[in-house]
Amino acid sequence: MKRKDKSNDSETDMSNNGDNCDSTPGPSKKPKSKTWYKQHFNSDWLQNPDFKDWLEPDPVDRFIVRCKQCAVTLKNANKTGLVKHMITKKHMRNFELKKEVTNTTEAIDPPKEPSLKEKVANAELLLTAFMSEYNIPFLQTDRLMDLFQKMFTDSAIAQSMNMKRTKASYLMQDGISREERNHIAEICRKTKFSLIIDEGSEIPVGQLLALVVRYYDETSCEVTDALLDCIEVKDATLEALYYTMKKLLEDKQIPLSNIIGYASDNCSAVTDLNSGLASFLMRDLPSVFTLGCICHSFTLCADHASQCLPLWLDTFIKNTCSYFTRTSKRQHVFQSLQEIANSQEHMSYKLSQTRWLSRGKVISCLLDQWDALLLFFQKEASAHKSDSAAEILTVMTTPGAKHSLLFVSYVLSKIARMDEEFQSENLRIHKVFASISDEYRNILDMFIKPEIMNAYHLADIDPTNATLHKQLEDIDVGGRCENLLLRQPLGDREPEYRHDFLMFLSHLCAEIKRRFPLSKDSVLAQVRAVGVEEALSTDVRLKSLIPLASSFPTLVAETDLDDLQDQWRLLPNSKDLLQNKDNLEPGVFWSMLRSTRDSNGLLKFELLARFMCSLMALPHSSARVESIFSQVNVVKTFQTNRLQGTTVTNRLLAMQAIGRKSDVGVSWTPPPSLIADVVEGRCHQRYKERVKDQQNRLSLIDLAEAGLMSQAVEILLPKAEAQSGEVQHSDLELEVEVAYI
Repeated sequence: MKRKDKSNDSETDMSNNGDNCDSTPGPSKKPKSKTWYKQHFNSDWLQNPDFKDWLEPDPVDRFIVRCKQCAVTLKNANKTGLVKHMITKKHMRNFELKKEVTNTTEAIDPPKEPSLKEKVANAELLLTAFMSEYNIPFLQTDRLMDLFQKMFTDSAIAQSMNMKRTKASYLMQDGISREERNHIAEICRKTKFSLIIDEGSEIPVGQLLALVVRYYDETSCEVTDALLDCIEVKDATLEALYYTMKKLLEDKQIPLSNIIGYASDNCSAVTDLNSGLASFLMRDLPSVFTLGCICHSFTLCADHASQCLPLWLDTFIKNTCSYFTRTSKRQHVFQSLQEIANSQEHMSYKLSQTRWLSRGKVISCLLDQWDALLLFFQKEASAHKSDSAAEILTVMTTPGAKHSLLFVSYVLSKIARMDEEFQSENLRIHKVFASISDEYRNILDMFIKPEIMNAYHLADIDPTNATLHKQLEDIDVGGRCENLLLRQPLGDREPEYRHDFLMFLSHLCAEIKRRFPLSKDSVLAQVRAVGVEEALSTDVRLKSLIPLASSFPTLVAETDLDDLQDQWRLLPNSKDLLQNKDNLEPGVFWSMLRSTRDSNGLLKFELLARFMCSLMALPHSSARVESIFSQVNVVKTFQTNRLQGTTVTNRLLAMQAIGRKSDVGVSWTPPPSLIADVVEGRCHQRYKERVKDQQNRLSLIDLAEAGLMSQAVEILLPKAEAQSGEVQHSDLELEVEVAYI
């Protein structure tokens, strides 16, 4: 009797693919049980010629693989299991059938071989992308072409390449970066997004306004940050900045209503809801979600609280750091003492003058090398080499100095952990409220009475109210500081130090409370519903989504609120559809839920999932837009220091386009549309039009300076009539005046 082929099952479990051992005569022994482990998908299988044509990973479960030929899923499949499936009759039959169809299709419509011009265009774009990614001046292109033609004499592509610095520049500006601009703008026209901005002065580029958009990418099921554009600004007033930003969106035909969130650094001129740049945006979009950068907020909280500490503490930190930067000889002497004291050999003291939170790392280094520093400054002071060495030594030997540093290091380490967590560009908005609340509660618990902590919500506790504070001897000052107090008591001075510690804690918490919404009814608290665990829970989840949805009227229409609430209430009860889905990332989970259907084939959670996907675009930090200015400094090397703001922006956009498609430029593949633009000369035509516009602009300025307004209008008239037909001369005169200003 023939064995029945089991390959027809739509889902196969292959966790027990082992070889059977032949039985041998002898006393029967209890077979030793074998432990089987789950096998997740191995990317190396896709390089195996036996598997690569039919195998693919499951987009949701990494322990499942799919056979494209048989349309089946294989659970826990190891390599042996894949081979067993590959030799089944069903698989071989489907594979041969697919092969015949492919051969027939190729015979009817064989793939078109790229022409030599297309291959040359592809090579030129790849070289331009490589030079853009690694900040190589386009000036080097002139000699590179001669080198390539000399090196690759047998290559028709190399011999046909005729690219100099000008062509490399316009392929980057009018080709790669232009396509990236259009791509991001198209996404913003169709998708809800958050706008993250920052303004900075870069010499010699000038003042730049950088705009980064954060949106949910349906293709990758992830939240993505992308540079929309950088604009050179002449007038840095709030009204001018907002007009510039708004005009950019209008020129790109991006609806202002697609903005659901706004973030920037904590400069009051930008984030102030009453008089800052955010106030202009809220006039047009009253429902926009605004949040100052969390990382900047923590820094400002620490900076304000530090004013409660003795002045000598900050002076000591600065003097110690600067003492080693004056001469390298001191560093060499100190390194020899580090070996004697068996201390860690890190010697880099970099102190930021604007971010007090950076002192946490410096204080940690000072404490790690305390014994070595003490030996060093004793030696320096005894040699009478420097008065500053004696001053530093006096502080180090003062009772309470090390105690204070240990306490400050303990508290700042808590804030620094939060700061580092929210510098991430990954999805964090649903974790912000819980993380900040937990850390805020921990700091409050250091000095607030336990009965107050248990009786009141965090938002209702005033950290500056002295009647709520513990006794000085009961304040938590950290484990290391407490241990030092036991070994080196401060005697009558201990209450004085503890009072300073109390003031630091109370003012730190007051600043945190002022800058972060700690109420359970705030949007920041309710947006935790985006988290998968929160959404599927029956205990801690939000009872209703309506308060959250009402804060974002552009995401859910009022007529859809009933359906939204029904889908939210139904979600945790749909266990059959959501089995083994609680461990997914929010982006993958809600994307999967958008396509989930009920027994009638209707979408079951489409409205809810779409709402959650949009909420994931809310910002929690401005770290991404700040990194733009770091990249500007990288692009402006010594050789490329004369690059203008537009050229720098185009390089950044080109690097972004390359990075989105691949990890490195050498693996980037130019899209067919871009290759066609190069072959058909459209990139070159755009370059010529851009140069002509620049020349006209310079002519307008010259004519305006000479008072020849009518001649200036004549330059603008043909282009204006071609774009919009009949135009008013007064409008053109205004445009001339704007260009002149």
